[in-house]
Amino acid sequence: AEYGHWIDTCMPAFAALFYQFGRYLLISSSRPDNPLPSNTQGIWGDGLDLPWKCDYKSNINYQMIYWAAEAASLGEMHEPMLRMTRNLVKPGTRTAQAYFGPDTPGWVVGYTTNGWSWTSPGERLNWGIWFGGSAWMCQHLWEHFAYGRDKEYLRSVYSTLKGAAEFWMSALVEGTDGKLITSPSSSPENEFVTDSGMRGAICEGATMEKSIVRDLLTNTARAAAVLGIDDDFRRKVEQTRDRIRPPQIGKQGQIMEWGGDWDDPNSRHRHISHLFALHPGSEITPRGTPALAEAAKVTLKHRGDEGTGWALAWKINFRARLLEGNHAMTLIANQLRYTKELQTVMEDAGGTYPNLFCAHPPFQIDGNFGFVSGVNELLLQSHETYVDPKAPDDDRYVIHLLPALPSAWPDGSLHGIRARGGFTLDLDWKSGRLTRARVTSTGGIVCRLRLNANEMDFSLPPGGSLLLGPDLIAR
Repeated sequence: AEYGHWIDTCMPAFAALFYQFGRYLLISSSRPDNPLPSNTQGIWGDGLDLPWKCDYKSNINYQMIYWAAEAASLGEMHEPMLRMTRNLVKPGTRTAQAYFGPDTPGWVVGYTTNGWSWTSPGERLNWGIWFGGSAWMCQHLWEHFAYGRDKEYLRSVYSTLKGAAEFWMSALVEGTDGKLITSPSSSPENEFVTDSGMRGAICEGATMEKSIVRDLLTNTARAAAVLGIDDDFRRKVEQTRDRIRPPQIGKQGQIMEWGGDWDDPNSRHRHISHLFALHPGSEITPRGTPALAEAAKVTLKHRGDEGTGWALAWKINFRARLLEGNHAMTLIANQLRYTKELQTVMEDAGGTYPNLFCAHPPFQIDGNFGFVSGVNELLLQSHETYVDPKAPDDDRYVIHLLPALPSAWPDGSLHGIRARGGFTLDLDWKSGRLTRARVTSTGGIVCRLRLNANEMDFSLPPGGSLLLGPDLIAR
């Protein structure tokens, strides 16, 4: 009862503080002119052999640091990461040719990189032999454009997107069903046991890699269409993407993590990589793919509501995408619980230290940033797209207002949050219902607004503004 009272009364203010603290940390550790982006410990490293080497883990931690940047109106702070990604092309080209053959096109990044632009894989099978980092980093190149709509910027990063797409199109192979898969393939830092009892970490067609590659190819094709270039290549990219094996539902009703149906329902592993298509991808949605969305809920139920700091943050984002705001509040409470002692055991080592740093042995800043992203997703989502018959090749976004508002936050406001398509929104709500929304356009493209069951299409010129009341009624 006391815990429930805390959630209803004290925690909304604490969550707001933690949200703004996360924005402050990004401003502090990733200024636009910084030579390097924020790393796993931000910039607060002291010594020669730092925790996790103070580097950039490309299997989620590096990306999570920047999940919130665009929506939280901190797109400038994204720039050091975008520069580093482009700087990895040259060494990544050498790595592609060294590990996949001298004629391999494009570029690739292994499990980790650092200030010296390492791109080679690590030494252990369950974490080192994973090459999805380049494709996942490229998602951020596209997202920076999706929010800002700067075509000159997009033109400057197009070759980086294309190079990553070329590598992965050359690396895909046909599975037994004729669909394209990655092989050899892995799921970050996890292992499986087959029906015959064999333990392993490498398989054919792990779900995460396929989902990331599909996301990369979709964004590369979008970029070519927006720029009006490379039509033949764009068609090839789209045809390849459409042949990739989609996420599969296993015998337990879950999203399958591996090429075989080997998921352990008792596993509480911190990585839930096979739900990439739910978040930060956009392939799984409650409206568009309801069966896959339900299977994602089964996976999350199996993995539980505990975890390390960044794992809890990812689960908040998952639940928001599934429109389960009240379940997200359980995870928020777990992440914000007071943790006094420096933690040394990884499993279920979540919480928040007295200085508001995310508790993960010993400390990882990505959990702070992942929390900001989760709050953004609870209050506004813009990852869904739709086809405009008048412009079928243009990217069109659905801006969903208060999609997963928790009942513990009945009254509030959030001003200055950004949406894909080039929009900034001010939101106010009372008693769990939107009272006022102002939409301002910076990109000037057509979009769709959604609030509960109501939808409306709109178009604003750059700088134009639209004021709406309850039920999307214009004021």
